[in-house]
This record gives sequence, structure tokens and C-alpha cells, in this order.
Amino acid sequence: MATSAAPSRRASAFGPAEIVAHDPYVEQTIADLYGVRMVSFEELLERADYITIHCAATSETTHMFDSNALGKLKSTALLVNTARGPIIDGTALAAALEAGQLEAAALDVTEVEPIDSQDPLLKLPNCVVTPHVAGFSPTFLEECPIRQAENIIRVLSGQKPHGLANPEVIKTIAVMHATDSGRWAGVPDFSTALAV
Repeated sequence: MATSAAPSRRASAFGPAEIVAHDPYVEQTIADLYGVRMVSFEELLERADYITIHCAATSETTHMFDSNALGKLKSTALLVNTARGPIIDGTALAAALEAGQLEAAALDVTEVEPIDSQDPLLKLPNCVVTPHVAGFSPTFLEECPIRQAENIIRVLSGQKPHGLANPEVIKTIAVMHATDSGRWAGVPDFSTALAV
């Protein structure tokens, strides 16, 4: 599973035998903190049952999942892309899904956006395509600015913010607070409150 810290924690809740990842910029010692084993891209393709993509779209990652890479997946593999569309060659993915080279794909990004209504991916029963802003709703529009303002107030008054997704940042905040008194002058040391 190509993954980052937050997705690896979520995936571990499903009890996989192992979580593997490929990222040429992450050392194994960092991955160890999240119970992830770093592997080569080749090994990831050949071993993974579920692959989730969490990388930026760069010249290095464009069409990283091309016909060659898709051909190395297990026929039972599930591919999920919530990163950026150009990471997967859409034409190659449609062909691989149609040929049964992989079980299914779920995309909330596509190579070309908006996706053409005649794109083959939209016609395949084993491919789910959703908008990248799937959580964008009237409730989100109403609640988001309120929660953001509340979080600023909560952190500056020493309280834990709503929806803290990366609690490991608490250590960084504590170090910054301790080593840069000028920047943090007058701000309570909220790192202990955040840890609760």
C-alpha cells in the first residue's frame, strides 16, 4: 500500500497482515514509527492487495501507474487514487480494468478534469469515480470557517483543537515553544493540553 502516516493508521484498523509503502524520500526508520515497511515500487506492485496513492503530481510521478506498472498488479488488487489524476495513465487503467489485470479502481481524481462524459472509466462496473471534493457540502461550507476560527481560539487558549489529525506535531510545537521564546511570547504552552 503506497501510504503516508495518517492513511497507514487508518488502514491498520482493518487488521492487515502488513502495510508496505514505496516512497524514495522516506527512510525506513521513519516508516517504523507507523508500522510500515518500505519496499521498492516493483515489490509494491507485485505484493499489494490494496494500493492507495498519496503523492504529489510531478514529472517524476506522472503516469507512474502506466500499462507496465498496472500489468504487474495482482488480478485481485484494488487501486485507489485520492492524490492527483496524472499519476495514473487513465487510458492504461481503463484497458487494465477491462482486461481483468486488476479487480477494481476507485478514483476521486482523473487524468483530465473534468472527466469527459465519454471516458471509458465511467462505463466500467469495476471503476468508481467521484468528485475530488466529495466532502464539499452545504454543511461543510457552513461549519468549516466556524471550526477554523474556534481552533485558533482553542489553541491560543491552551485547549485541544477540533479534529487534530496529526498529534505527532504536538512534539514539534513543544520544541518550538521552548526554543523560540520571542515568537511564542505571551502564548501559553498548549502542547500539554493538546496531548490530552
